[in-house]
Amino acid sequence: MSTGNTDTKHYWKLTKHIFRYGHMNRDDQFNGAHTINEAIRAEGFVEVIRFFTRIILNADETEWLD
Repeated sequence: MSTGNTDTKHYWKLTKHIFRYGHMNRDDQFNGAHTINEAIRAEGFVEVIRFFTRIILNADETEWLD
């Protein structure tokens, strides 16, 4: 069963390099997901940015995607 990122099914013919991952600590989310008042802690949001920045900046260093 797939949870989240269900829109990726539309991109399988475009690339085989689809990675489904959401870097979010459970404690950083509050007020429920996809609600009117959905919210996350600011520090948690900044950590998500830091994580994906590291991934993007280091992606060209790997041979996995060759």
